[in-house]
Amino acid sequence: MTRSSAAVGWLASLVQIAAGCYLIYLGVKTWLEAKPKRLEKRSDHTQEAAGHGFGWESFVNLSNPKVITFFLSLYAATMPAAPLWTKLAVLLGGFLFEIVWYGLVILLFSTPPARAAYDRAGHWIERAVGTALTVFGLKLTSEKLWSRATV
Repeated sequence: MTRSSAAVGWLASLVQIAAGCYLIYLGVKTWLEAKPKRLEKRSDHTQEAAGHGFGWESFVNLSNPKVITFFLSLYAATMPAAPLWTKLAVLLGGFLFEIVWYGLVILLFSTPPARAAYDRAGHWIERAVGTALTVFGLKLTSEKLWSRATV
């Protein structure tokens, strides 16, 4: 192993350990902050909430570099020799699918029954997510620490 690859390996290990610690922090914080919501009477502004959510969802998805990178890499790997019109059709179809799918999710979860269900079970969902983040962070960190200790 060359000196530069050893330095990069060390840096990658450090980043993995730091990422694991951050996941543990997020998981514990999420778990501790998950509190049952007081069931309160909400005004029924489903259309306004859905419209606001749809606009926000579109912005988040269109500006998320992970989503863009994922689709571009998938696109490059699966469409190398296709004609231009096919590539454009696939991109447009993927874009429309994302907008329609997340729009439907927003409409579904902005309904009063869905909001009430989340109000009742949301703290358990948040604790499950917190637990999963913590376990994954512990696995990531311990995996890297144990592999460093045995080398």
